[in-house]
Amino acid sequence: MADAMKAGKISMALPLSASTASELGKTNGITADSGISFDKVMLAFNNDNNSPFSDEQIRKMTRYAIDAKTIAKNAPDAYAPLGGPISPLEDGYEDLSGLYLYNLEQGQRMRTYFGVNYIAPIDILVPKEYESIGNDVKTAIENLNINTNLEVLDSAADVTERMNAGTYNIALTTMSDEGDASVFDNGQSVFHFENGDAQQAYANAMAATNDNDYQARMRDYARAVSENAASDWLYTRKNFLAVSDGLQGYPKNLTDRLLPLNRLTLH
Repeated sequence: MADAMKAGKISMALPLSASTASELGKTNGITADSGISFDKVMLAFNNDNNSPFSDEQIRKMTRYAIDAKTIAKNAPDAYAPLGGPISPLEDGYEDLSGLYLYNLEQGQRMRTYFGVNYIAPIDILVPKEYESIGNDVKTAIENLNINTNLEVLDSAADVTERMNAGTYNIALTTMSDEGDASVFDNGQSVFHFENGDAQQAYANAMAATNDNDYQARMRDYARAVSENAASDWLYTRKNFLAVSDGLQGYPKNLTDRLLPLNRLTLH
């Protein structure tokens, strides 16, 4: 597709990786562009009773130790830091990236609540494409005096398979569906997160009888989930595309799932 774009055989190419879009953007007559997706790149915590992350304080101190905003700033596919389970294009979005701002000293203070050997070594799963983020997360957790093991798997599907099997502590994964924040209402999900306040907030949202109430109650739900550090949501991901300079009216947002072309014109 990239070769066809360079040769002028097509006027729009998508979906593209950040690197491919950037490379095409260097070609005369081609513009690289991007929009927002539903994709939420996150560090999933396994809240199961057999995992260290069943402890709320361990989840919270881990979030303090990880500089999520810097990770988002440096990631080529990042639109903006996130901080919670609902992305900007979903109902009930609120920017929650300020809830656990990077504060290693706070994380280390919380670490002193636990004995030196109380916390078992933590296994971190990442797909190959996010190995650099995995290394950052590994270093951050080791700064809490916790031993870690980074496993770099071939693909996101391999990470998902391990999550489904429950054989993980932290997994770098992507949630991609509208409304998938609901999984944190159910302790039977791959996250095994169960919290009474979050469940009540979600029930309230489901009982809303108008859009304004639904939006407000979903914000309450997302905040309850994030305040309890069910996981660590790093950023919302971009969609990338490349277009010929004469193409106008093309969509940018959600182009990985919707492609309305009724306004498309080529000059």
